[in-house]
Amino acid sequence: MARASAVITKNNKVLLIHRKKEGEEYWVFPGGLIEKGETSEEAIKREVVEETGHKVTSCKFGFDYIDEKGNSHPVFYCEVENGSPRLGGPEAEKHSEEDWYHPEWIEIKKAVGLNVYPEAGKKLLKDMENIKNYPHTFTTKKGKKITIRLPEKEDVKGLTKFINKLVEEDVPILMNKKVTEKEEGDYLKGVINGIENKMRINLFAFDGDKLIANLGVDKKPLRQEHVGNLGIAVDKDYRGEGVGTELLKRIIFLAKDYLKLKIVILSVFLVNKDAIKLYERLGFVPYGELPKGISYKGEFVGESYMYLEL
Repeated sequence: MARASAVITKNNKVLLIHRKKEGEEYWVFPGGLIEKGETSEEAIKREVVEETGHKVTSCKFGFDYIDEKGNSHPVFYCEVENGSPRLGGPEAEKHSEEDWYHPEWIEIKKAVGLNVYPEAGKKLLKDMENIKNYPHTFTTKKGKKITIRLPEKEDVKGLTKFINKLVEEDVPILMNKKVTEKEEGDYLKGVINGIENKMRINLFAFDGDKLIANLGVDKKPLRQEHVGNLGIAVDKDYRGEGVGTELLKRIIFLAKDYLKLKIVILSVFLVNKDAIKLYERLGFVPYGELPKGISYKGEFVGESYMYLEL
C-alpha cells in the first residue's frame, strides 16, 4: 500500500517523528498509509493531525518517491498551524518504551546527520541544507562588496523601496505599478514558504543594507514540474558590474541542484539588448517571440522567450 508523507518546515527547522523500535533509533517524516476511500491529500492531513497535533493549513503535492520494491509513495509540502507538537491518534495508543513516538521540530542542519527514513527524505534534507550556504560575498568590477543571500521577512521595507524605484525608472520589466509594504509583505511570505517547500528559489543582493537585485525561479506545476520560470531585476546603479552574471550563475545552479529542474525559461523585452546578450552568454536559447506583446514607453514592443537546458 502507498504511504503519504509530509515535509513541514518553519524557521529553518523540519518537523519529524522521533522513533525507537526494536532497539533502533531513527526519524521519519509525518505520514502513513493511505486508507481505503481516501485521497493521498486527505490521508496526509489526517496523519499529520494524529502524529503531531498540528492542523494542516496548506498542502501541495511535491513528488513521488520509489521504494526498494518499486512502489510509488506521494510526498507533500505542507504548512501547519502554530503550536507545540503532540502525539495523538493510534500512535499515542501504541506508544511505549518498546515502540516509541515523539514529534519534534529539529534544525535542518542537525537533521541532515540523523538516521532519517526513507532515503529520499535524507536526500531532501541535504538539498535543503545546500541552500543554507549563504550569505555569499563577491566584489563587482568597480570594487563594490556585494552580499548575496536568501530572502528574509525583515526585507519587506527594502524590497518595497527597490521595486518602486524600478517602477519610477520605467525599466524594461513587466511591473509598472508601485507596490505597498503590505503587498510586498504578502509576496515575501509566499517566497519564503515557496523556498522551504522547494517550489521556488530566490536570491537577494545587498550593498551594505541596500537591496540592489532580486532574482528567482518559480517551479511550474503538474506535467511541467521539471520547468522553472526565471525573473531578475538589478538596480540601475549596479548594472554592467557583473552583478547579474554572478546572480544568474548561482540561481541556475540552485534551480538544478535544489529544485531539480531540467529547463529554465524566461521572457525579455526585445529592446533590452544588454540582457539578451547576457542570457545568450550563459547558454539561453531563443525559442519564440511575441511581436508587440509589451506596452513600453508609449509603444508596443516585442517580447522574446528563451530557455536553458540544465
